Amino acid sequence: MSESNLLQGDVPDYRIAVAFEAHKSDVKQVLATSVNSLISCSRDDTIKQWGNNLYNPNATNLLSSYCPSPPMQVNSLAFVDYKGKCYIFGGRKDGSIVVYEGNNTVPFLLLKGHSHNVCCLHINKEYSFLVSGGWDHNAIIWSLDAIVAGSTTDYLTLVGHQHSVWAIDSFKDLPDSVLTGSADRTVKQWQGNQLLKTFELHKDVVRSIICFDGGNFVTGCNDGKIRCFNRDNEKCLGGVTTQSEEYIYSMIMVDFNDKKFLITAMETGSIEIYSYNSESRAKLDFRTSLQVPASSAWSVTMMENRDIVVGGSDGYIYVFTWTQERLANQSIMEVFDVRMAHFMAERGEIEQKMKEQEEQAFTVIKVTLDDSGASLDLKYQRGTDPNIAAEEFIRKNSIPMSYLNEIVQYIKANVPAAAKYEQEKALKRSGIPGSTSGKMVNGVSYDHVFDVKLDDGRPAKLPYNVGEDPRLAAQRFVEMYDLPVSKIHQIATILETQIPAIAGFSSGNADPFTGGASYTSTGGAPSNGGANYVDPLTGGGRYVPGSSTDQMPISSLPLDRKRPRGLLVPIPNIIKFTDLPPAKVALDKLVTSNAAQDSHTKLSDEQLAAVESIMTNPFCAVNDVHFEAFKRGLLWGIDELPPVIHTLSVGLLNEEFNSEMCGQYGHQLFERLINLTVSDPKINIAIFIMRSFANMAEHKTGRQLLQQDVSLICDLALKHVQNSNIKLQVASAAVLANMSLILWTNTEVDKVAELGPREDAVRSFIKAFESNFNFDIAQPALILLLQSMATVMWGDNSVISLSKNRNLLSYVNVIKDKVSDEGGKSLARDIIEMIHTV
Repeated sequence: MSESNLLQGDVPDYRIAVAFEAHKSDVKQVLATSVNSLISCSRDDTIKQWGNNLYNPNATNLLSSYCPSPPMQVNSLAFVDYKGKCYIFGGRKDGSIVVYEGNNTVPFLLLKGHSHNVCCLHINKEYSFLVSGGWDHNAIIWSLDAIVAGSTTDYLTLVGHQHSVWAIDSFKDLPDSVLTGSADRTVKQWQGNQLLKTFELHKDVVRSIICFDGGNFVTGCNDGKIRCFNRDNEKCLGGVTTQSEEYIYSMIMVDFNDKKFLITAMETGSIEIYSYNSESRAKLDFRTSLQVPASSAWSVTMMENRDIVVGGSDGYIYVFTWTQERLANQSIMEVFDVRMAHFMAERGEIEQKMKEQEEQAFTVIKVTLDDSGASLDLKYQRGTDPNIAAEEFIRKNSIPMSYLNEIVQYIKANVPAAAKYEQEKALKRSGIPGSTSGKMVNGVSYDHVFDVKLDDGRPAKLPYNVGEDPRLAAQRFVEMYDLPVSKIHQIATILETQIPAIAGFSSGNADPFTGGASYTSTGGAPSNGGANYVDPLTGGGRYVPGSSTDQMPISSLPLDRKRPRGLLVPIPNIIKFTDLPPAKVALDKLVTSNAAQDSHTKLSDEQLAAVESIMTNPFCAVNDVHFEAFKRGLLWGIDELPPVIHTLSVGLLNEEFNSEMCGQYGHQLFERLINLTVSDPKINIAIFIMRSFANMAEHKTGRQLLQQDVSLICDLALKHVQNSNIKLQVASAAVLANMSLILWTNTEVDKVAELGPREDAVRSFIKAFESNFNFDIAQPALILLLQSMATVMWGDNSVISLSKNRNLLSYVNVIKDKVSDEGGKSLARDIIEMIHTV
């Protein structure tokens, strides 16, 4: 090679060459093209093409900027030089794929096959097809020849995944053969639209797939593991846990001096490089790592000169080179070093807070004994017997000793360290045959290891860590010895039989004093199960076995620490605002403002009457006159808008009005409300906008409109919830609560939504909290914030893990300290408990 190589042994020593701000928001994908350019897409609704003068800081590198209409997040990209022309494909939030031809910034074609966000695109030029994957659980194979000819109807839909399709690749030696990876933790192989095989054993969302020669392929998952497979064998051939153990968002393979290196882009901005040996059962070995100053490295690609390019959540594109000639100059390096130092300092502060929380000697649980609302501190010292803490609490507060066992169970349910202590004690007492403590298996230390014999006679080691879900231990064992997946339940049952302390591993936050969930509604009436039974401590009702009730009491539902149940979570109902405008004042303002409008925005007498009809009766019959009136009225100046937007907000509770305004007129309505919101309007305008977003959620069409941009809605609501005006705080928090309930319902009830939207919502919370969030807000708004977080995290391992990794725990503790209501504090503890489960 003529260039001066930077090497660490036989590994390319990549160093920063270029770093530039490419977009105003996350760079969701960056793609190197065959014509020596880069393409990037972003949540800022744009696609951009960058020239080959990247290494010259004084050159203008932006070749083209594509802004498809209507504006919408672009989350995936593909490029092909096909039949003498270049085509760019952008997968968008609404499920469409915009196609550009050559340097024309006007779309050549719009492909519509998905009903939700298109999160991945892949092109197989040799066999002339494009494949797209979306949140609607489907992948679609499109004919490139048909697309070039202007056809949008020649495609095959691949139906079989249970959740979003996040990853796609194809083999070069098999026509029409496609691999798809999904949030359902599987990879599926297709021939056309026929399912051939399903590859399982993934523990989390499959976010990336790379196919190689010989039928080999590797997968990258949210569990931080890379796994190797061959298409002829559904078993996992091997794999490796990444150094950072973070979400793997993107992977590429680099050929360098006849060696192959796998490069991953991950959460926390980590880039890791592995050598790949296909002749040794697809062996992967960690070699080195890079870091970008962004919380997420969303995408990685390789240019023709083998430099690697990373797209970050900070809107920057980073180029790393392996040659001396293309290294960044001194000024670029200094800026990069300063940004990196600032980023690492922030990460260090977060990690230190997490460490301090883990090392706290005492855990304090707030307990309310009576209706006065006064709470007492139940203190548990880490590493001690929870019985000691329970006995001390009983003596100090003169509680009958008969409550000892219930209080112990309460401590164990709320403090993972206490549960672990009990399990360790039980294991020591049990003297289980064949169990050894602190033994190594495959270089990893476990609390207990059992000697077992497999069905084929092979001896095996079954490792188990105290406090671990037995099902996870069983799954690890099955992977370790290439056993059928069907054995997981059997092995978990054996563990639970041999170790009584882990039987019924999943527990919940049952309150020993009320018999119910660990928090209650402050305004709800007690339910006594149909009889006058009274709790001796609270004086309230309790559930009595055999009593007649219309619903199973919350305390009798299956308990699961990842799925806390109570009167506050999951959020039970859409929160709506029904306050009507003051009729005379609002109407006078409406008429006066209308008189000052020009011919384009002035309402006719009929349209004025239509607005008035909703102003006085939101559920009146509506027609085109109403819709045209609001279409015009929303164009009024900021000072004239209050009566229009106030009436709009209550009108959205009318199903027919909601259906039309959020459907046929949805784009204009959404764009206008967003533009008003980001312009920092007057308080009354902001309140009515937030109430409009909240009331949209009352009906299906409004819910669909809100989901067009989950991140943006959450970001704006989190901004306005910090305002000093209490009405604006509550309205904004209600938007967050309703959005969380929509996403929860999609996943848990309708089974149609995916990790993507819930992950976006959690990221919005974390991003806002990390930016000097003002937690000194009204109590109802704080409670709604907690409800929103708990509902959007509810039961989803990936979202809970993301929350833990981004230190959501510390912010929940801040809110817990500021909430005065015991129900709110208990809800915060339930969120903390969810985070401790992963």
